[in-house]
Amino acid sequence: MVLNLAHYRLLRKTPGRPDPNAILYDARPPLIYVAQYDGKTAASLDPPSGGMVAIMALGGEPEYCQADPDSGLVYQSSRPVR
Repeated sequence: MVLNLAHYRLLRKTPGRPDPNAILYDARPPLIYVAQYDGKTAASLDPPSGGMVAIMALGGEPEYCQADPDSGLVYQSSRPVR
């Protein structure tokens, strides 16, 4: 969801997968990164439009993620699927 924090209003809903549990904004390239625990995927969104750029299979249940501002890489921890 995209919220206007000044007025506490929902501006729009973005597409997504089940159970998002980690989200980050990276100014380079720019992108919004969302990891979905139950879906075992991650999605990248375009900040201006909120549209989906890509969905990536992770092969595990994602937990915390972190972007490296110098390299533009996103690091994702995940638990293996059993």
